[in-house]
Amino acid sequence: MVSSESLQFTNAETFKDFTNIGKTISAGRGEEVWVELESYRDLEHRDEVIARIRQDPNAGSPFRKVIGIVSPEQCSIMGDFNRLKV
Repeated sequence: MVSSESLQFTNAETFKDFTNIGKTISAGRGEEVWVELESYRDLEHRDEVIARIRQDPNAGSPFRKVIGIVSPEQCSIMGDFNRLKV
């Protein structure tokens, strides 16, 4: 992994012609929305890192514990993004 960041959503001003992400992801009163960004060199590098994690018996338990704390009884949202060069 090249880098990993965890971000916590805060309610901020939404610019004209934009939609606030809080309106697209449901969160009840007292709940929080977190985003974790993981960066890899490329898709092949990501697959190598994930394969090593899956083969490591010490990695599974902490991962399940974090998921249980962060989103108990919920399914986490996941997606792949390409960096835009603008």
